[in-house]
Amino acid sequence: MKAIEILKNFVEEKLSTEELEMALSSNQELISLLESTKAKPYMNSNSTYEYLISQDLTSLDSKLNLMDIFREILDYKHIPYSSNSTTEKKFDLILEAIPNWIPADMGYLNFLYDKYKPKTATTLKKIIKEHFICMDKYPKWLQEPDWPIVDNIPAMFLGQLDITKLKHDTTYLYIFWDKKLDRYIEIIQSL
Repeated sequence: MKAIEILKNFVEEKLSTEELEMALSSNQELISLLESTKAKPYMNSNSTYEYLISQDLTSLDSKLNLMDIFREILDYKHIPYSSNSTTEKKFDLILEAIPNWIPADMGYLNFLYDKYKPKTATTLKKIIKEHFICMDKYPKWLQEPDWPIVDNIPAMFLGQLDITKLKHDTTYLYIFWDKKLDRYIEIIQSL
């Protein structure tokens, strides 16, 4: 398959991530095209190809980023394509459903989405609440949410303690329980 066809098929979601990964390692025309495409400043790479092979292409946010990169290349070359927004709709639904007390771990949230196939953000919010269990109240994070997920299962939140008197800054200790291994997980955050 020609390099441009690969880009177009991926953007139109006619080519799977696995097929793209194979093409990135074996299709010399695609490799040459991406190596000659100047990397964006955020990529911290010499070429788009170098950036792409360093990414986890299976993650939803990487897939969206990849589609944007490929659209830019297709637009630059004036190649028409129909943009299938299934991936974008899925991403938007997940973002809408994420409560502020859990990490935006797209891997786990994508797993929940794929497992339950919710049609609305409200349904996905319910599913998230069923998986992120609290003994009493949800954590009030001082920094970014850091809810531990062990073996693809969120630990149960038991509570948080203000341990500011033991530290120099405002500090909380968050306590979680990993049911599978019957162990406690402690997270400390300071301002």
